[in-house]
Amino acid sequence: MTSTGPVCSDPYVLATGAATVRRLHVLHNIYSLAGKRILLQAGLTEGMRVADFGCGVGVVTRMLAQIVGPSGSVTGIDVDGAQLEQAAELCAV
Repeated sequence: MTSTGPVCSDPYVLATGAATVRRLHVLHNIYSLAGKRILLQAGLTEGMRVADFGCGVGVVTRMLAQIVGPSGSVTGIDVDGAQLEQAAELCAV
């Protein structure tokens, strides 16, 4: 038996672009308080080094950076270069 697995012509299957960025910011504004509370309960504190896998446009990455503060660091990782560029712009502010 041979299985080739799923075939995908575009390796990044999630939506991208300006409309998606706006939608992700809206969702972050809705869910960020609960998300931040969970991260703090999990033990995220100032000074930590954090990796944000699948960071997308960086809205959670920026929140993580606010939690760990200037003595910590956050590295955003994503397969989509355009998403990483948008994350870099957001996090540079």
